[in-house]
Amino acid sequence: MQIQEAVYAITRLINVAGQYMNTYDRKDYIESKIALLDDSQKQSLIIVIKAMSILVSGGQMTFLRDPTKFDPTVGQASWIQMLPMAALHIIRAVDPAFDGYESPSKEDYIMAKKVLTAIGSSTASAEAALKMDPNAGHDPSRMRMLGGYDTLYRGLKAVSDRIIRLVANKKPWSIKHGVSTSYKKDTAINFCGLRSDGSSDGEGPAIFFKINNPEKKGFIADTLSDFGEHEVILSGDFQINSWILSVRGRMSAKVDNNYTGIRTLMQANSETMEIKFIYKQLKKIDFITFDDNQLFLDAIDKYAFNKGKFESDKLGMPNNMSKWAPNRQSVLISADVTLI
Repeated sequence: MQIQEAVYAITRLINVAGQYMNTYDRKDYIESKIALLDDSQKQSLIIVIKAMSILVSGGQMTFLRDPTKFDPTVGQASWIQMLPMAALHIIRAVDPAFDGYESPSKEDYIMAKKVLTAIGSSTASAEAALKMDPNAGHDPSRMRMLGGYDTLYRGLKAVSDRIIRLVANKKPWSIKHGVSTSYKKDTAINFCGLRSDGSSDGEGPAIFFKINNPEKKGFIADTLSDFGEHEVILSGDFQINSWILSVRGRMSAKVDNNYTGIRTLMQANSETMEIKFIYKQLKKIDFITFDDNQLFLDAIDKYAFNKGKFESDKLGMPNNMSKWAPNRQSVLISADVTLI
């Protein structure tokens, strides 16, 4: 779906205004900027804002993923409950008769699914926004907000083993349906529970994506949303460049003639094809290096999700048979990816 750059430029100007204007001043600003659009652009703006709001509000995600499953008997939030304040101001500036007490229809979900793909892969130059408001770029930080972000982040939690394997295999990762990302690293870190040691703080199996976005694509929701997650809606495909998988667990072994459970961090690195077991209490590290990628991936699958025994000449404590018990909820794969 083609949406003119002027529509994206307006949303970025309104987003920037949310950083320094109070609610009343921004409402006036919204009305003045929307007046610059023609009727076709105004209708496109409503469609874009509705699609954004359905995604960031969490709405009925089942209907968004597959609008054919829409069921009017299922209770839904009304538009006025779903729309962030700025979004409501935008829609009412275009259509004063808009009924916010209605709920999204099947047609709204069908359109949102199409539009999220388009806006998530969109670009809008800072110059396009400045043509509509030359005063908007006085501050360097505002210029970044107008022009887009070349690095974004996304956190996922409680995913399946299969999804972790998909990332480890560096299979293309599709987000063509449009997903929420953030230009603030901490937002994604908090969502997936990323700890300083690389594992997850009880949210695993989890994923942390650092997204290289060289063309600065994406729809900047940010202050258009009420959730404070510094959101950018993104769509396309990820090329997975590299990753590190971490999981905490316990290695049971005989130490000084006594059996004990040793706090252990397992880490696997896709670039070195090395798996480390870091015994924290003993300040000791065991590792295996692979020269066959499939054997490396098979070993990760075994060690990340399964209890196991390791021969003394392979892994584990010296001169012992060691038992490894991973903590599934600590599994996290941190991946460096590029939007293509």
